Amino acid sequence: MAFHTNQHYRVIIPTEPLTQTHTQALAQLYLPIIGPEAFAVYFSMVTGKVSDEPTLNHTDLLDQLAISSPHFLQAREMLEGLGLLKSFEQKLTTTTQWVYQFFLPLTPSAFFHEKLLLGLLNHYIGTEQTTDLVGRLLPHTAEIPGQDVSKHFFDVIRHQQMADLDIVVPENRITSPLVDALGASNTSIDFELIQAMLKSFQVQLVELKRHESNLLLIKDLYGVSDTDLARVIGQNLNNDKSVNIKGVEQSFARNYRASFNTPRHAGQPAETISGDTDDNPLIAAAKKLSPLEFLGDIRKQSGGMVTSGEEFEIKKLVQLGKLPNVVLNIMLYNLTIVEQRTTLSQAFMETVYNDWAQVGIQTPEAAIKYLQERQVKKQQTTQKRGGTHYQTTPRVIEKRPDWQKQQARTLSSDEKQAADQMLAELQARRNQRNQNEGEN
Repeated sequence: MAFHTNQHYRVIIPTEPLTQTHTQALAQLYLPIIGPEAFAVYFSMVTGKVSDEPTLNHTDLLDQLAISSPHFLQAREMLEGLGLLKSFEQKLTTTTQWVYQFFLPLTPSAFFHEKLLLGLLNHYIGTEQTTDLVGRLLPHTAEIPGQDVSKHFFDVIRHQQMADLDIVVPENRITSPLVDALGASNTSIDFELIQAMLKSFQVQLVELKRHESNLLLIKDLYGVSDTDLARVIGQNLNNDKSVNIKGVEQSFARNYRASFNTPRHAGQPAETISGDTDDNPLIAAAKKLSPLEFLGDIRKQSGGMVTSGEEFEIKKLVQLGKLPNVVLNIMLYNLTIVEQRTTLSQAFMETVYNDWAQVGIQTPEAAIKYLQERQVKKQQTTQKRGGTHYQTTPRVIEKRPDWQKQQARTLSSDEKQAADQMLAELQARRNQRNQNEGEN
């Protein structure tokens, strides 16, 4: 049933109160994007009736706001798109009613750390005004004269201690749909934790977020933790407190290459891919290790190493993101262990990667199944070619001699003498030819 103004609705307001900071964010950051009508709808419904009130009629709301039904729907969609509202349609026996769940806007600090939102705001109000808002709304750290002699995080907390910490995640965490949507691919990095660890370095969160894609790639490639990232970032800061991202990348690359001198004590991998996914050690390792770690372990077990070309190509494939890292690991395992390829060329890896991406493989189980099915088809094709039913022309099959069963015939004395004479004449001609070439 389509939307109609005679239908009733109920409002669920945010559990936390709408503060002055939220109002400032709505008025200065959201308003240019969502427009005045969506802005009015939000304030009218959030500051009006609450969830325990009886259902209300859309006609009264539209009369109060002095907007039409199409304009209300457009405003509702803008609020939904910006993560401020979720709309639930409840179909009853004879009619439809609605439930509107509202969410608090992001604070100015959180808003500016989302590249997409910052880009939208810049599109609507221009670079100059956006820069002015960032300067006015972001908190500033006061410059204190004197030499900073404070201890840093890693001066007082040893890196080994971090592995024993239990991270407690609060249950039923209230968040915004927009934060969940924008952060779906970024949940592997806790930027707030890294900033807290680098607090004494005075590194701003917006500076860390500026290198988000690079840091995510580093974490995907080398399988490092947030504490590893914080430690290396702290070692690669410029004088203006900005992050030397090239230095960070080079540090992790050097550490990775140096790890070949300290082999892992990993078990010898099997030479076949098992279809049994219950407690499969291959899948467990593929899920646990990054692609470079995974290939590095394989190379170290055979006494080799990952070449710079392979490292560069794996980095490029990880950046493409068409295959999850765990699937990429299964691909590397198949090429190196099953097919026993000692080197992986760029062209070949891209060909296999493209094949798997087009098939749509997204899980290690699907990758193993795909390899098994391909092997079965290969065997069936070989059997068909070996038969006579599918052959259009006779196939010549070379019969190799069984050298172990054959016995050499004994030469007679005359045959041996003739053979020795022929060898002597051949050697004499060679000597004469060599002598002539030397004189010339």
